[in-house]
Amino acid sequence: MKYRFLFVACALSLFAGCDKEEDIKVKEGLEVSYALPQGDHDYDDDIVAWYDKYGFYTLYIYENKDIYWSNTEWAERFEEYGKAGGGSLKAKMAEEEHVGKQLELFKASFIDLYPDSLLTRYMPLKVLCCSELFSANWAASYDWEIGQMVRKLVYDKLWAYNGWDYIAINGGSQEINTLDNVSKMYFSAGVNAIFMKRLYEADKIKMTEEFANVSDYTYEYLTAGRTFARGFIVNRPLGHGSLISDQEADFGSYMDLAGMPLELLETVPDTRYDDDMDYENGGIYKKMSLVGALHETRDVNGLVRKKYEAVIKILKEVGIDTDKLQKGY
Repeated sequence: MKYRFLFVACALSLFAGCDKEEDIKVKEGLEVSYALPQGDHDYDDDIVAWYDKYGFYTLYIYENKDIYWSNTEWAERFEEYGKAGGGSLKAKMAEEEHVGKQLELFKASFIDLYPDSLLTRYMPLKVLCCSELFSANWAASYDWEIGQMVRKLVYDKLWAYNGWDYIAINGGSQEINTLDNVSKMYFSAGVNAIFMKRLYEADKIKMTEEFANVSDYTYEYLTAGRTFARGFIVNRPLGHGSLISDQEADFGSYMDLAGMPLELLETVPDTRYDDDMDYENGGIYKKMSLVGALHETRDVNGLVRKKYEAVIKILKEVGIDTDKLQKGY
């Protein structure tokens, strides 16, 4: 038997420059529905249970509009007839035979970390299961053979993606059977960073004086080394207009750090993108990597760790299992 849950997306009214009430034409509302369970797999029981408990749909069968429509534009990156266009997202629906293990990882590295109240209140409408998930960006580099700049499309693998009304998760393919621990930690980092940002943007996670008092927010242009030495973790962290806006932007950036397993934070730093450019991929702009952000050669003054620990304390206070969060899976 199928349980059927109905979500009414919107009702669209069209007003065609009319002055009289009888001239107004109203277009029939667009109604979108999702049926749960979508199949008869063992993991469908978990999917239905999550809907009953938290109110979000976990879908492994869906349409392109579910993942590519972003309220105001189509997010899909497409390439055909030698041309490319559209947005920056490329995704493929999960393969049903691998969704079970994908959701096991999702549960262990995400669902089990949060109290019911946070999942019920702050999860988006949908979780979309993918077998492929990429961010597409243009890269530019100088081609010495032809003597001019050339552009090409570079695809970066994503483990999780924050959509308009959903979180997309990767791993719904044969790859899930061979994931090593590091890959599982990257999965955990991706999905948890997204949810941390949702909590921060909803004002559920708030900056404390303990965090704000660690760094000196006096403006100067910072190299990568100076950035981490002063307790910052993003390119050009200062200059947002005021002290409080710099502090809030800094605190918001730490949601990415807080979502990462401790092993990734304490390993040898990844410094490939410290100069803002990834020349191997043709000059595409990259944010500095957070891998190794707490390592002594990166966090030379221990300020990043102080702020990280202040954030972890905040997360504990709202009921998040930070021990599992720091483990990763």
